[in-house]
Amino acid sequence: NKFYYNSYILFLFAMRAFSIRIFGAIFLLALFAGCANIVPPTGGKKDVDPPKLLEIEPKDSMLNTRVTRIDMRFDEFIALGDPGKEINISPVMAVPLNTLVNGKKLTLKIPDSLLKENTTYRISFGNAIKDLNENNVFKDYNYIFSTGGYFDSLKIIGQVFEAATGKPVGDAYVMLYDADGTDSAVVKQKPVYVTKTLSGGRFLLPGLPQRAYRIYALKDNNENLVYDGEEEKIGFIDSVVFPVDSLQNFDPVILRIFKE
Repeated sequence: NKFYYNSYILFLFAMRAFSIRIFGAIFLLALFAGCANIVPPTGGKKDVDPPKLLEIEPKDSMLNTRVTRIDMRFDEFIALGDPGKEINISPVMAVPLNTLVNGKKLTLKIPDSLLKENTTYRISFGNAIKDLNENNVFKDYNYIFSTGGYFDSLKIIGQVFEAATGKPVGDAYVMLYDADGTDSAVVKQKPVYVTKTLSGGRFLLPGLPQRAYRIYALKDNNENLVYDGEEEKIGFIDSVVFPVDSLQNFDPVILRIFKE
């Protein structure tokens, strides 16, 4: 009987120790589960870098070539924001450029029939190219080529102001028309060359050939590069302007816009 009694006592102690271990394990599991619910994952560091251009075909700055297709490959997936407004070619063409995004690749097509002989073309991408998820912008990239054996390199600089307030005007178009055209060209057709003012109203028209131009500033509400009347602000000067090769002794062109 004593043997059985001692065995029973040992059994009770063993069961008690086993119960304590089970309870402790359950308590720790509940504690870890509670902690996991309280602290959510952070998701990692936010991407603040714009897409990087890895390859472009054909290469930039080529002479004696008629570029009708440009393929640009980036290091991440991209999207386009308002390409009709942001992507511009000078000299201006009658139709917008055709663009297509496929994953990390952007393809741009130019109608061969609209390319002129012995002409320098500059394509500005503005803020059109962004990464797909965070909208980080690949800013202010320009692509240049010439259908002739040289690059036009003359330029015009200036600044645009509000006539009523004297404040500088950003995001306004500055447009050049051939000087031998009529004064009404600005209401009938698109300009030959165009650029946009920066936030301080300053502008630069680069890559111009040697000829005389009429110059206008336009706050273009519908982005059609044509003056549509009293709802838009316009500015101009009475004399023609000539581009120069050096800005050292060049007086900037001052344009003051107003509503008719």
